[in-house]
Order: sequence, then C-alpha cells, then structure tokens
Amino acid sequence: MKSQIIPISFLLLSVSLIIVGFVFYNVFYGKKYEEKISEIKILDATRNVIENAKSYLKLSLVYSSSRAMREQAMSGGSIGAGAWICSRPNPLPVSISKRCLENYTQYYLNMYAGEFNTTLPLSVYIKNFSSLIYQIEEYSVFKGLYDEGNFTILAKDSIISAISKDIKIKDIRVSENLNISELITKNRFWYMFRIFTEWASEDPFSPCICSVLGCACPSQSGDESCSSCLSYADMCAKYALKNLQNRFDEYVVCKVENVCCMQGRGPPCLEPPGCIGWSSKRCSARCEHSCIFYENLYYFSEKESFYQVSGCESPYCTTTTTLSPPTTTTIPPITTIPTTTITEQKECIVYDCYSYYWHEARLSAAYIFTCTDYKYYISSPKGPAPLTFSVIAYASFRDPQRCKAIVKCNCPSTATKCEECIPACTPCFGEIKTVPC
Repeated sequence: MKSQIIPISFLLLSVSLIIVGFVFYNVFYGKKYEEKISEIKILDATRNVIENAKSYLKLSLVYSSSRAMREQAMSGGSIGAGAWICSRPNPLPVSISKRCLENYTQYYLNMYAGEFNTTLPLSVYIKNFSSLIYQIEEYSVFKGLYDEGNFTILAKDSIISAISKDIKIKDIRVSENLNISELITKNRFWYMFRIFTEWASEDPFSPCICSVLGCACPSQSGDESCSSCLSYADMCAKYALKNLQNRFDEYVVCKVENVCCMQGRGPPCLEPPGCIGWSSKRCSARCEHSCIFYENLYYFSEKESFYQVSGCESPYCTTTTTLSPPTTTTIPPITTIPTTTITEQKECIVYDCYSYYWHEARLSAAYIFTCTDYKYYISSPKGPAPLTFSVIAYASFRDPQRCKAIVKCNCPSTATKCEECIPACTPCFGEIKTVPC
C-alpha cells in the first residue's frame, strides 16, 4: 500500500510544481512578453500614421497651391495688386506674385496640417512649416517654361510627432523632421501671367483714352459721370480686349467689364498741350503693387475683389458694358463777343478781330479684363474649375488745349488795331476796317 502511495504523491507533486511554474511564468514573464508585443504593434501603427500624415500633407500642399494660385489670379496675380495699366504700362513684377503665392500657400498648408487627425489612440502633432518656396525663376517665366506648370514647391522645417494615448504603455513617441515637395502640373497660372504682362507692357488702352479726350469738351463740370465719353471709353476697352484675346491660345476666353468712367471740363487757356495725368475723385485706381495678407480668407468668396478702385459702392464694383460705336460729338458753341459798329457820316467801323480760345478736357476710365483658361480644371471648394485671371486697366488724362475754338474779340470803340482788343486765350488778330453803312 505504501509502495503505491509514494508514486502517486510524487506525481501529484510534479503536477503541482508544473502548474505553479506555469502560473509563475505567465504572471512574471508572459505579461512582459504581451506588453512587448503590444508595444511593437502600437509602434508600427504610429509609424503608419506618420506615413499617412506625410501623404496627407503632400496632397494638402498641392491643394494649397491650387487655392493660392486661383485666388491670386482672380486678384491680378497678387492679393494687393494695383492696376496693370495705370495711364502707362504697369505690369505686376514676378517677385511680388511669387512672394504672395508663397505666403498664402504656406498659410493654407499649415491650416490643413492642423486639421489632420486619426481614430487610433494616438496624439499627432505637426509643427507649422516655417518656409515655403516656389522654385521658379523670372527669366524662365517669360521664356514660357512654366506655361503648363512643371515647377516644384518645397515646404520646409516642420516636425511631425505621434504619441500613444495608451496609459498602460509609456514612452511610445515617434518624431520626424519633415520637408516635403511636390511637382505642380496642368496649371497655367504663369502662362496667363506671362501673356498679361506682355499685353500690359505694350499698353493698347492708355494711348487710346488719350486720343479720344475731345469727347469731354461738352462737359458741364469738372468731374461728372461719362455721358458723351462712355462710348469712346468702351471703344478703347474693346480694342484692348481684342488685342489681349489675340495673344492667347484657343483655350482662353476673355471679357471686359466697366468699373467707372468720369469726364470733365477744366479751366481755360492753360499750357502746355498734350495728355497729362488727371486725378478724378470718383474714378481712380491704385497703381502700387503689393501683397496684402489676409488671415481670414478661409471662406474666400470667388465673387470678391481686392482691387482698390473708387467710383462705386459695391465691393466688386463692375457692370457689364455693351461696346457700341462712338457717336459724333461737337464742341458746344462758345459765346462770342458782339462786334461793335460805330456809324459816322455814313461809314461804319467793323471790328473783325479774333482770338483762339480753349479749355481743358478730362477723362478717366477703368476696366477689369478677365480671361478664363478652359484647358485644365483645378481644384476649388465647388469642385474642379477653370483658372480665371483678372487685371485692371486704368487711364486718367487731361489735355489743357484739347477743346479749341476761334472766337471774336471784345474791342473798345477807341481801338484802331486788333491788338488793342480784349483777347480770349491768345492775342487778337484780324483787322479793323471801315465799310459803307
């Protein structure tokens, strides 16, 4: 009996030791192994999240650049651009447009980076990119090398970090320095910029406005809404539009809209003749180019305009004008001084004396020229849309001697020659003669 009990006791003891050993192993070593496996899984997930964030940021860079270029194009190549024609050629410099694109693209990229999140138990932090560069050269812009896009945007100096939220596992943190770049294609911002620059540099608008200043001769005040001059200003805008349209390829369609038009009559007998600048109080445009940075452009409206043009109350300030041929205008008759005739012994003295008279003509007009490129569609809040580029052309002139006429002089009864008569703008000429009554 004892011989049977001993083996059974030994067997039970061995089983007990095995169970205790198994429990001990799982309690002290199995838990650590499980934690190690969990840590590896979370580390892999963290790295995957960081890779996903990189892909998200690259897409955000492309979208940010499309958004910035769309908005800058609508505002004349730069939010804060002045008139590209301002009584003379005044195209926007490439450097200002490039700087403004970089500012807004960087702003939008950092904004989208702040919106990245994940459903995993991880906290993701993305430090703002401190530098963004459009890798283009002015020389290459005007050579047409970026007409189809094909330039690179580089965003630099960011850090991305992912931290585990699992309280059971500590010190799981993955960080990387981050620089991203993307090649921009199928975007013709610089093509439209180049064509508008060539057009504005030749300036088909201002000389035309100067040439039609005579339409302002019938004006009744110094600064009034265009009446006799509107058709002439529209004719100049139509001429400039045709010149612009002919420079683009078949994918681009252009139109023109009137912003404001003022005409006026100035003082008489001024010097010198020719077109000189005039500052209309009700139709003027800013000529200086700049980049104005608005941090509240998250809901940028495609109907907004950042041009500073006075003359109307609405923010966009344009009405479509029907371009009709100008009507013939004549200089209004100027009151002449009656000839004084003195009768003595059946003879009359006739004062046939004349003088040149003129007064100043004034004309100011501004138009928005808008061209839409239908070759490529770029991303927008409303879906893919063609790129639209708008610039202002503004011309404001006065000519002191444009409205010229010959009037009779006022001669006193004692005058014996025309030089003794009261002139208008120039000394009197002609003759004083005696004729039978």
